[in-house]
Amino acid sequence: MLFIISLVIVAAFVYFCGEALKKHPYGFYIGAAVLSAAAFTADVMCHGSTASAFAKQNIIGIMTKGSLGNAMFVAVMYAGALPDRTGVKKRLMRIRGELSITAAVIVLCHNITYGRTYFRLLFTDSTAMPLTQRIAAVISLLLIVLLIVLTVTSFPSVRKKMNSRSWKKLQRSAYVFYALTYVHIMLISVPYARSGLIASRINVVVYSIVFMVYAAMRLTKCIYRHRSSAPDAHRMAAAVRTVCALIGISVCVVAFAGNNDDTGDIMSGVIQGRQDSAVADTGAGAQKNTGTYTGTAVCDVYGYTVTVTMTMENGKITEVTAVSDADRQNAEYFDMANIPVTQGIIEKQGTKGVDAVSGATLSSKAIKTAFYNAYKSATR
Repeated sequence: MLFIISLVIVAAFVYFCGEALKKHPYGFYIGAAVLSAAAFTADVMCHGSTASAFAKQNIIGIMTKGSLGNAMFVAVMYAGALPDRTGVKKRLMRIRGELSITAAVIVLCHNITYGRTYFRLLFTDSTAMPLTQRIAAVISLLLIVLLIVLTVTSFPSVRKKMNSRSWKKLQRSAYVFYALTYVHIMLISVPYARSGLIASRINVVVYSIVFMVYAAMRLTKCIYRHRSSAPDAHRMAAAVRTVCALIGISVCVVAFAGNNDDTGDIMSGVIQGRQDSAVADTGAGAQKNTGTYTGTAVCDVYGYTVTVTMTMENGKITEVTAVSDADRQNAEYFDMANIPVTQGIIEKQGTKGVDAVSGATLSSKAIKTAFYNAYKSATR
């Protein structure tokens, strides 16, 4: 949803501020840098309460999750794929370089926000990350390298010093950048989508449509440019469009194909067995319980404490909330797991069937264990 909103924002920005961006680009670059720094600072400081969680996910998140920056890159992408001589293409091509630099500055906020957690893990404890997260982190490093090269060479002062043919060849690496961006986003989003998160499913569908339509348009344009007189050009273009559509549909099918946790069983056999049996026992005493109960657990490896408060009415779990004393680095994991796991416990009326959040397995386990301890105190 944030990506859709970002696309609307970028469309409005191009329409109303395109000429100003062309005339005063450095003012916009500085503004983008200030906005990125402010979003990063707010993300670090804003976590814990329900209000801050909403702000972090939806207001600050449009920057820190890369939604706005990606939407700007989409505008840059489509500038080269749209039919020639159209008004939209002319408007975009006029500011394409400035827009790409602005997008790069904004995307830095996303790279730093998530890099401080995932790059640290990649180089210090990569086994704590699911395979998809590890691959996504490696791709991120490649994307950052490409982004730096493409951004630096987009400045007119640098471009003038380069041979035009060399510059064009270098800029073609943008196609690799776009492809890796899509792969990176899917590696992050598909596991969440498979666990049933609606927002991630929307992301998979929207990003697939945007990137596959772009790929079809760009490749079709390339075919007609180099094989305009060939009798099989139409067949080749149709085949390309079909392949792009099949790729997008296949990714979406995988994302919607059931409730799956790619991270594996996050609970030890003993703890999981105790939780499932305790929560399943809603007879003899448990059905009559009404009240609020609290349990705590220490997150493995990272050592922070999670406290879960559970409310029951006549044996039914009506509310589950979780807080932690995690530091700024580890709060990222807890925040990722908090809402999906606690809401899942309420929906399932226990931990059985509640999947871990991909990339936050240990935090998910800590929340489940703290809930189990709260439930034990309710059924004594």
